[in-house]
Amino acid sequence: MQPLVRSIRWIAIALLVGWVDQAQALQSAPAGRERQVIRLKGKVTNVEVAFGRGPGRFTLDMEDGEKEEIRLAPARYLVQKGFNLRAGDRIEVEVAKVLGPDDSTAMVALKIKNLTTDQTLRLRDDQMRPVWRGRGRGRGRDR
Repeated sequence: MQPLVRSIRWIAIALLVGWVDQAQALQSAPAGRERQVIRLKGKVTNVEVAFGRGPGRFTLDMEDGEKEEIRLAPARYLVQKGFNLRAGDRIEVEVAKVLGPDDSTAMVALKIKNLTTDQTLRLRDDQMRPVWRGRGRGRGRDR
């Protein structure tokens, strides 16, 4: 019976390590498997943020004529920080271009500088964790 118990323990440890690795991969590249950090500059044309609906999003008309939809942060975090993004604002935004498992891409805002209002807001830390969630079991402070 002892060898069976040892085998079950090793299987449980292997599964646990696999889950931890998977969680770390998702944390380093949210909702995807690969990321690229880039800086964009342009004019905000649309903002969609609502309480209780998770992270909002906005559309950026870039100086080269391209448009990008970029994930933002939950409304409560934006209000808490006094950050008001409006259509017509000129911004610089640092984003992670994330490649998802189905080869779709998403743009996730890391840091936004509103050139119109001269406000800057950090949305994700260096490990790509949302700063509105705090550090370790929700006891941390936003940066």
